Amino acid sequence: MSKRHRIAVWVLLGLLLLAGQVFHLLVPSAFGISAPRGYQQATDSGASLKTVLNMTVEELCSNYPELADVEFNPDQAELNTIVRRVGERVETFFREFSNTSARESVLMERFGTDGRVEASTRQEFNYMILVHPEKELTNFQEDRADNKGRPVNHKLTAGYILTTGYAGLCLVLHPSHHFGSGFRYLGRQNANPSAQVIAFAQKPQVGDYLSAYSDQSRNLTTPLLIQGIVWVDPATYQILRIRTELLYPDILSSLMRQGTDVRFSEVHFDSVPQTFWLPRDVTVTWKLSGRSYRNQHRYSDYKVFTVESYDKVGQPQVKH
Repeated sequence: MSKRHRIAVWVLLGLLLLAGQVFHLLVPSAFGISAPRGYQQATDSGASLKTVLNMTVEELCSNYPELADVEFNPDQAELNTIVRRVGERVETFFREFSNTSARESVLMERFGTDGRVEASTRQEFNYMILVHPEKELTNFQEDRADNKGRPVNHKLTAGYILTTGYAGLCLVLHPSHHFGSGFRYLGRQNANPSAQVIAFAQKPQVGDYLSAYSDQSRNLTTPLLIQGIVWVDPATYQILRIRTELLYPDILSSLMRQGTDVRFSEVHFDSVPQTFWLPRDVTVTWKLSGRSYRNQHRYSDYKVFTVESYDKVGQPQVKH
């Protein structure tokens, strides 16, 4: 895999500046591409269109083993309240968030055709979430640098795929994007911590693309649709965990599978009165052009910082 390939799990921050259903009209054209033809080809070829919204309980547990301890409930009476309250939490998160950095440790693995790890590398980065107050909705971007604040040397990640965008993955639950997905109440997780569990699947006919695959060697960016499972604190409606995967494989880009599993934890800052739930552990897996990859991210030592310019970010000025 070329170092110039990258999966962009991140939300399309620079493009989602307006509210409403105009997103599905503006985002593809802003990239100079049309809606993903791979999805249409999968549909035309008779591929299954079954999603987490219409899987049976047995199918859900088979595809998502972590649902084994969920007490499933077909009653959807609580769904609207959960989606609304979670949306309010996500909206507050984007509105109140401050520039933040963290220590990021990433174990990148590439698998052979026999399913065994054929190569791996562990890298350490300075992960940054930068706020752009002038943007009304998706007002921050996620990026990484080395320990001296310099851009990442991609020679260190050649042969692997480096991903980003986990703090913003909750965007799919933002009230401005509810129109783009269908939701389903699954039930309550009995393990500790207990959680309400819901499922979502983006609607292909709406085209509210919040993820993208970028192949820089071919100057190709393909927007992607996702589905997933969300674990929610029943008392606060805070998202505790999100697991997502492609809604359908993208045939043209040979991206057949892509999954992201983000576990969040509460972070306190001395200089900021609010607490925020930010990624703690992230696992990303995908199958691309017949090869399988996995990244395992670990985040720690979150700090709030200030910057003088968003065009060139040097060493953060940390607020203690």
